Amino acid sequence: EIQAIRSQLKSLRTSIKNSNTALFNTSNTIQFELKSRRLMRGHYGKVYSIAWSSDSSRIVSAAQDGKLLVWNARTGNKVNAILLRSNWVMTCAFAPSSRLVACGGLDNLVNIYENKEGEDFVSQPILELSKHSGYVSNIQFMDESSVISASGDASIIYWDLEKKVPVNTWNCHTGDVMSLALLPNAQVSDFRSCADSQQTLFSSPNTNKDLLETSTGIKDELNESVNNNDSINLLNSEDHEKPLNSLNAENCESQNEVEKHEEHDKQDSKDEIKEKTTQETPAKNNYFSNLFISGSCDTSCKLFDLREKFSVYSYEGHKEDINAVSSMAANCFLSGGDEGIVNLWDMRSHSVIGKFETFNSISDITASKSGRIVMAALDDKDCVIFNTLTGEMIGRMSGHERKVSCVKVSPSGSSVVTGSWDRTMRLW
Repeated sequence: EIQAIRSQLKSLRTSIKNSNTALFNTSNTIQFELKSRRLMRGHYGKVYSIAWSSDSSRIVSAAQDGKLLVWNARTGNKVNAILLRSNWVMTCAFAPSSRLVACGGLDNLVNIYENKEGEDFVSQPILELSKHSGYVSNIQFMDESSVISASGDASIIYWDLEKKVPVNTWNCHTGDVMSLALLPNAQVSDFRSCADSQQTLFSSPNTNKDLLETSTGIKDELNESVNNNDSINLLNSEDHEKPLNSLNAENCESQNEVEKHEEHDKQDSKDEIKEKTTQETPAKNNYFSNLFISGSCDTSCKLFDLREKFSVYSYEGHKEDINAVSSMAANCFLSGGDEGIVNLWDMRSHSVIGKFETFNSISDITASKSGRIVMAALDDKDCVIFNTLTGEMIGRMSGHERKVSCVKVSPSGSSVVTGSWDRTMRLW
């Protein structure tokens, strides 16, 4: 009887393996095909990381030959080379203006270099940031004056490049933090759980009309304004959190004096808030928001806000190490790792709304600009393509001879670049 059960289990394993192989073999059902337009050679070691410039005209690549190479994405030619102090580099990133390049690796340092095209090899970093006690696995520029870095010591650090000091350090993960992904133009209020929705993070100006009665000194003036206007918006989006003016209109000799005092106090309040904000965080542009996602070997993804001391939310769903996370359109993000499954997360419902199975370890993931296509770099020399709506595998990017370590879609959405352990890069 035991032998019969064993034979049944063996036959079931064989049938499952055959069905998985049939699903994974898309040679007869390819619906989407990307063509390799450029084969970029130049590295003498495994390519570990690649990054696009914000205008999609440049690509920076990091390999274990101790070099960062900057490429012209249109011609495939090298335009700059940066000699590193350590050969064991694991990540690289472009600043929004492409003037700066960051890298990190097994030396536990975050190095910032100037990208000077047309000049001799750059070998000296302009900044060397040391705080991590483990290898630096991922770096992302928040703007020209700040970066965030993830490390094998399970920490994430937010750096101020002008002051050369860490602004914030998060130790929320219990395993190596392998990947970071920025969330452009997102608001943290969109991703708070339903339990926290009762505590409004960002009050709307229209919901603060009840605060009008808290200032008795200008009550008469407000009533007069309401009578003269059908609708009134007393608190605009810039200063709706400021305290109301407590100036007593009866102590003023004229309405002009009241308005003069109000304008003066409002300007003082703006200056105080501006000065306080400048002291707390470095100046930021509108290229990215304050939010980012991290993926870790503790099998969790976490949502962080630069203004918070702890993570905003934790996403649990993987059973093995998470190697990569990537942001998507419509308040979603992707995560994938050693178990060979890409999870599509909705940050508003905090749940998985899509799963894409590859049956192979995933080293990197990315999505098209519209979010319709998902690409996953695998350990078996290929990069597979999924349809986000149906969850079906619709194509494969073949051409590399060894493991595909990284895949990135350009900000313009027109091109894809892959890097491999075969020391080459391909532009699709």
